[in-house]
Amino acid sequence: MHVKESDNQLILQTRLRSMFAMLIFGLIFALAGLAVFWFFGRNAGVECTRLEVREVRCEIKETLLGLALRRTTVVNPQKAVIEVNEDSDGDTYRVSLVTEQDVVPLTSHYSSDGSFTRTETELNRFLSNPAAKTVSIDQPPSAWIYLFPLCFTGFGVLMILGLSFQTYIFDRDRDVLLIKRESLRGTRVTEEPLAGLKLTVRDHSDSDSTSYRVHAHTSSGRDITLAHYHREGHAQQLARRIEDFIKPGVRIRYLEVDD
Repeated sequence: MHVKESDNQLILQTRLRSMFAMLIFGLIFALAGLAVFWFFGRNAGVECTRLEVREVRCEIKETLLGLALRRTTVVNPQKAVIEVNEDSDGDTYRVSLVTEQDVVPLTSHYSSDGSFTRTETELNRFLSNPAAKTVSIDQPPSAWIYLFPLCFTGFGVLMILGLSFQTYIFDRDRDVLLIKRESLRGTRVTEEPLAGLKLTVRDHSDSDSTSYRVHAHTSSGRDITLAHYHREGHAQQLARRIEDFIKPGVRIRYLEVDD
């Protein structure tokens, strides 16, 4: 918390580095969700056509929300196989077409979706049947692929939208506490009377750390968190500075609160 003082005003402002850290965290969550959706949310499809008895042409296409991302032509595939990616957390799979020169995967990633068995069976049935003229197969992503990115991206966006630059102005001339919050959603300004204002320093503890927060209690019953510190002395110092500025009529109490 950045503190500025003039003859008639004491101003507390959020430090930009704190907002920047929260912005980075929000962007990380949002981008992680989008990255998962980009790589694993694709719809894979393959359409094979028999031009002659011994001539087959297959078109492989990957799309994301209707946008074509990859299109590959495979001429005269001999068979379809299931490729396995072995991992300590569990095996994943994908279907590939085998030609005389190459192995061409239908998808750019491996997955645990069970549709790969059906895809491999239908393709091999078509390739082994000279009378079959065409086959078309879609491999849509499983439902959880949409849920995971939605949660991560949504959480990141909410963190970013929740960011606010807060300013608290203790104005002795007007005898008010001016509270200004600026965010992506706009600016909100409220006022509270300094008369009857009380300050407390609270100890907030959890399993990982302890922080000390300076609270202002207004005569209207509003409880406002002005700042938080990792050291008790810093919180007490700010509370005393506010008291010295707006006295008389202000007292400081120390409370222990277990979260």
